[in-house]
Amino acid sequence: MINDWVDLSRYDELENKTMKDTPLLVNIKGCGYPPEITCPIFADKYENITDRGDTFPCYYSRVNPWIVLEHYDFTESLVSVIAAITIPNGLFVIALVVLLFLVLSILSGQMQEI
Repeated sequence: MINDWVDLSRYDELENKTMKDTPLLVNIKGCGYPPEITCPIFADKYENITDRGDTFPCYYSRVNPWIVLEHYDFTESLVSVIAAITIPNGLFVIALVVLLFLVLSILSGQMQEI
């Protein structure tokens, strides 16, 4: 658990006062990717959250506390990173092997003609 609290006070120009909370900015993690867009559900769930006296349950970035996620699954993130690394590299290795096979078969065919 993180014991250091990050001061998220900000000056709100529209209300002309210093706010002790952060604006809730809807992002792709909050609404989802098409075709599974859930922005209306997200908005209904968190609209006027401070008026109800509730807090927004989230995971915030240690580097940039203005970026928050409603849901974080380490396993899902790990699988995404591994897939993003292994799939392109695997395709590259397969393409390289096929190209090497083709080049070597062409070269061996030319050597036999000599």
